[in-house]
Amino acid sequence: MEKKLFYTTWKLIALLLLTSCGNKSNLNQSIYFVENIKQIQDSIVKLKSYKAKVIICSLKKTSNHAILTISVPEIPYLVKVNYKYKLIKGVPVLFVNYNEKRTNQEIPKQLIEENILTFDGEYNNTEAPYLEFVFCENDFNKIKCFDNIMLDDLDQEYRKKRKVFSEDMLVEKCE
Repeated sequence: MEKKLFYTTWKLIALLLLTSCGNKSNLNQSIYFVENIKQIQDSIVKLKSYKAKVIICSLKKTSNHAILTISVPEIPYLVKVNYKYKLIKGVPVLFVNYNEKRTNQEIPKQLIEENILTFDGEYNNTEAPYLEFVFCENDFNKIKCFDNIMLDDLDQEYRKKRKVFSEDMLVEKCE
């Protein structure tokens, strides 16, 4: 009986380790993509030249592609979701995961002092103009960039035809 319990416990521990180690977090993947895709880095630097105080970056995945969104929010930006903060080429970037509650306790003090970020108060974030980078996770050469106006125009065009719009339609299928 004890042997069965012992082996079952070890199998359960091994299973938990395999499943937790195999999955990169959404936030870590966002950082990886930004650090390794030149077009996204260049866009972040360009937005900084337009006096952006902070860039918000989020990642979503479809069955075929990764979609990384960057935007310049209204200030102060209220942080209600899980995040990681990192300087990318000297630009403050807040990587957010809208599907996770805030658990990160590391607060970028300089951005708080300059009233760029806030962690308390009413939710007043509006949807800022944004750029979406659609790409294959295993081939960064097949990346396409769309702004929110282009995506909205395409969505409206598809609605007129009574079709459903998806970013997957805009780029080549991943291998």
